[in-house]
Amino acid sequence: MKTLKFIIASILVWLVIFITFTEELIELRVNIEKYTQRNIPQNTGLHKYALIAIKLGSNILPSATYVAIERKSNTIGVGNYSPITSSSLASYKNIYVNSEEQITTALKSASAGTVINIAPGHYIFKGNYLYFAAKGAKNAPIILRADNIGDVTFNMQLREGLLIPSPYIIIENLVFLGGKTKYDTIEHALHIVGDADHIEIRHNEFINFNAHIKANSVKNTAGQRIYPDHVKILNNNFYNHWKRNTLSPASPIDVVGGKGWLVANNFIADFAKYGRKGRGVTYGVFLKGASEDGIIENNLVNCQWQVEHTSANDIRIGISLGNGGTGKKFCMDGQCAYEHKNGIIRNNTILNCQNDVAIYINKGKDTLIENNYIANSLGIDVRHVESNAIISQNYLDSRIKATKGATITTVNNAPLSSY
Repeated sequence: MKTLKFIIASILVWLVIFITFTEELIELRVNIEKYTQRNIPQNTGLHKYALIAIKLGSNILPSATYVAIERKSNTIGVGNYSPITSSSLASYKNIYVNSEEQITTALKSASAGTVINIAPGHYIFKGNYLYFAAKGAKNAPIILRADNIGDVTFNMQLREGLLIPSPYIIIENLVFLGGKTKYDTIEHALHIVGDADHIEIRHNEFINFNAHIKANSVKNTAGQRIYPDHVKILNNNFYNHWKRNTLSPASPIDVVGGKGWLVANNFIADFAKYGRKGRGVTYGVFLKGASEDGIIENNLVNCQWQVEHTSANDIRIGISLGNGGTGKKFCMDGQCAYEHKNGIIRNNTILNCQNDVAIYINKGKDTLIENNYIANSLGIDVRHVESNAIISQNYLDSRIKATKGATITTVNNAPLSSY
């Protein structure tokens, strides 16, 4: 009888521990799996067998539950989308292109206030990049578009797609498709650089690139670094069909520097890479490099949609201000006193970042994280003394943590069970 009582009492104690500390135990299991995967191949003898035993023992710990979503194949972005109307283009000059050569010429020579209308078709581009040298103007942008999403596909068999150094450009209703190479050398669909202010990327689909949209500075003739500002990325799809076999950064929206970026109403999924020794760290979207006033809102970020995690060291993080940091010479302030200032992350749904956090703040000054829905991840991390954040009214099945001197204020955050 005493033995039975002891067994029942032990079971009850373990149940209480599992219920009370589920979030911590899930994170412990993930960390054990990461550590043992990395170290078992590096060891021999007793140490190796001990690591194997620890790995096997971790299987009794709870694990997070995958969140499945259904998404129609013809859905672009999330939420409402307002297309450019023909009436709003009445004062514009229209040109019509139907070949790779005509498209390439238009990208170089179109004047402000021109609509480049692309005929339905599948266009194949080869080489290094397409140079979008034509410049729009305030109230007279250059618009590169198809009538309907799916009419036009740009098959980008080149290293970085459209290189855009010019301001006031709108790109709408195009499908950008990257090809398969042995080491996934097709880097970007769009590379936005320098003076490319007030760019709008609207209602497009980007498939199979390392960093689908990349943005960074270039030096002007005086040797000063110029960064793209006030760029809008709205109602697009970003995803890949396979894990990238690359040592390059592999994050769909990769922004270094710049002010006033808006990333809203996008679907971002299946970003992953193998990296060194099979360990890959990727982000759905990040702003860094002493950038300022960025808003990331109303996006659906699904770290695992159709491309499954291959190990505990397949690390996918949904949204970040700061990423892994920036070299000083690439930061807008020249010293990286912070990675991002006055950033807002709100109203996003972030799913299945099971091996790490959904939101990561690295040197994020004056950050607001508000009203996000987060499931099947390790939660939210805010790191380093330069970081301070208000974390308010989020629903999540995991923890919120400040480390290395970061300051956080938490207000009315709640478990998913109360959603």
